[in-house]
Amino acid sequence: MANSVFGHLDEEEILQQAERCLGCGKPTCKDNCPAATPIPQAIELYRTGKTLEAGRLLFQNNPLCLLCSYMCDVHTQCEGHCIRGRRKRIMPIPFWAMERQAAGAYLKALLGQEAVPSQGQSVIVLGTGAEGVAAALLLAQQGRCVQLRNPDGTPGVLLARQAAEGNVPQDVVFLYERLLAHWGVQVSAGTPSDEAGTATLDCRETGQASPGRPAELVTRAKQKVAQLLTES
Repeated sequence: MANSVFGHLDEEEILQQAERCLGCGKPTCKDNCPAATPIPQAIELYRTGKTLEAGRLLFQNNPLCLLCSYMCDVHTQCEGHCIRGRRKRIMPIPFWAMERQAAGAYLKALLGQEAVPSQGQSVIVLGTGAEGVAAALLLAQQGRCVQLRNPDGTPGVLLARQAAEGNVPQDVVFLYERLLAHWGVQVSAGTPSDEAGTATLDCRETGQASPGRPAELVTRAKQKVAQLLTES
């Protein structure tokens, strides 16, 4: 995470912080999240020991939730708008820590489940950055046969660049790469030629997200996927 007022927290400390959440009826934390993450609901599930259910909720809303727990500038988003943090000398809720725990557990659980059988129209997703990976995961969940391609000729998922730059642990990137493979997403390089019966979704991030706001790219991917599914 970026700009949190908290440093490292162990599991006991994270649970203690979850107990402090007020469960606001009008959660300004959610309102200031680019992905509109249902933060109070996720915290309540985590607080009551339903870690996998919290992870499922987070993943269904944002398939890159684990990545966002490392990359988001929480000071200007959820943590920075926590009601508790607005009170004098009271610390906000470090939601990123709960998101990291719950999302990590759920992604690992997905690897032990059978993938959704491929059906319907095949889709080629152009771009292997955050937007492309999010779109590929969303489409694979719908049972589409997905090819994830990097048009600039570099094979592999470019999330690895974030790990190389120290923004995200390598094991987190590896977890996403494993999930893509588990769900049958083929990752390759090059621009595809026209293929009958195959749709193309351009997720090359020509308009970059603001620094510290990777969830903006996820929101963009969700919009593109929704439009494609409506049209096909």
